[in-house]
Amino acid sequence: WCWGASDAWQLGRTVASPARPDRVPDVPAARSIACGARHVCAATDDGTVCWGADELGQAGAAPTPRIAPHLVTDVRAIALTAGTAHTCALAADGTVTCWGAHAMGQLGPDVAPPTALGFSATPVRIESLGASAIAAGAQHTCAARTDGRVVCWGRADGGRIGFAGTGAHPALELVEGADFTRLVAGGDELSCASADAGATLRCWGSTAYGQLGLGGAPAAGFEVMATPVASMVTPVERVDAGAGFGCAIAASWEGLRQAPD
Repeated sequence: WCWGASDAWQLGRTVASPARPDRVPDVPAARSIACGARHVCAATDDGTVCWGADELGQAGAAPTPRIAPHLVTDVRAIALTAGTAHTCALAADGTVTCWGAHAMGQLGPDVAPPTALGFSATPVRIESLGASAIAAGAQHTCAARTDGRVVCWGRADGGRIGFAGTGAHPALELVEGADFTRLVAGGDELSCASADAGATLRCWGSTAYGQLGLGGAPAAGFEVMATPVASMVTPVERVDAGAGFGCAIAASWEGLRQAPD
C-alpha cells in the first residue's frame, strides 16, 4: 500500500487521491519493501519488483518512469534496501546484488569505475561478500557479513563507510571495530551496526549533528571507527538511520540513563 507524492509514479498506480493509502496492483505476497527518494522495490514470491523513478536505472529497467511494478531480472531477495537512486538486494545464499546510480561507487567494485552520470539498470552482483544483512544510506551501502564483520562501499565523505576519504569509493571497506552479524543501518552521513544478542550499538560517520550518539556537544568532523553509542541498553533489536540522526529499539527501556553533557 502506498500514498503521498506521485511525481515519478512512486505509488505504483495512477491516482485520484494520493493522500489515501491504496494497494499497489500486481505485487504478489511481498515480504520486504524499500523506498528510495522516488522509487520503490519489493521482494515477492515471484521475484523482485520495482516502480517509480528510473532515470538512473534504480527500478532495474531501461531508464523511463515505471508506472506499474516491473520485475527485475534474476533477483530473488530476502531483504532489500534503497538509497537515493540505487537499490541493493540480499539473497538467501548471502550474495548481494545492486543496481541504479554509480556516481559514488554505489554498485560496488565489480562494475565499471564510477562516473558523474554512471549507472546500471542491470543488477550487478558483488562477489565473495557472504552477507547476512544490508542497509543503504543516500549514496552508500553497508553489509554485515556472516563472519561477523561489516563492510561498506559508495560515497566516502564524512567517514560514513568507515574510510577517511572523499567522493566515490566502490571498493569494499572493512569497518574497524564493527564485529556484528545481524543489524546494520545506513543514513545520509552515518552508519550503525549491532549484533542480534547482547552487543553494544556502534556508529561511525559525521559528528556534525551528534548523530553518532557519543554524548557531549555536536562538533565538526567524523569518526571512521565503529564507536559505541552512549547510554544505550542492550540488546538492540532494531536500528535505523536518517539524514543526520539515528534511532534504535532496545529490548528493554529499564536502565536507560541520560548521556552526560
